[in-house]
Amino acid sequence: MSERYKLGDIDNERFYQIPKSLFINPKYKTMSNTSKIMYAILKDRMELSRKNGWHDDNNDLFLLFDQQNMAELLGTSRVTINRNMKELKDAGLIEPMRQGLGKPNKIYINKPEPFISENQDVTKMLHADVTKMLHLITKLLHFPLEVLGEI
Repeated sequence: MSERYKLGDIDNERFYQIPKSLFINPKYKTMSNTSKIMYAILKDRMELSRKNGWHDDNNDLFLLFDQQNMAELLGTSRVTINRNMKELKDAGLIEPMRQGLGKPNKIYINKPEPFISENQDVTKMLHADVTKMLHLITKLLHFPLEVLGEI
């Protein structure tokens, strides 16, 4: 029988995080779930890159990627991993860079594009309008009453 999680257990366990936009943004809808999970694993490995100082002159983090390890972790073949890497590359989520014969590829991880629905666009526009009005009111409050009477 499996053991249930207790209140303090969540803090003691590590999780892979998959950005929600990979599921709600139409750009990523056709991407396989295996590729989405692989993206989460690669993103998680960036912590190791940070600790090891694996970044370029622009401070962009990169991974040193071994496809065989990923295949073993996901319980799949290298052919499948290659297909998923291509899918991630085509979606603009990774940028593999060859280093040379016998060396692992450098993999740069890109942020997914957020999905903004029409409702979010309207909300942002309204927020921007309200912010502009508040700035105008604040400016007007700093004028002497005589000047405001002339406006």
